[in-house]
Amino acid sequence: MFYLENEAASDGESRRYKFNSSKLAKLCHSLLRTHINNRMLNLIADNWDSIF
Repeated sequence: MFYLENEAASDGESRRYKFNSSKLAKLCHSLLRTHINNRMLNLIADNWDSIF
């Protein structure tokens, strides 16, 4: 079990979120996939003229 603490909540209270390892793995996978997609889009944009 992992805990993520958010101390900057809007009401001044600190919040603590519980993650089990499978949820954390899914979150990491999603973030990594988004990062890779952004990198691919940037590479295509940077090399647009040479690709087409």
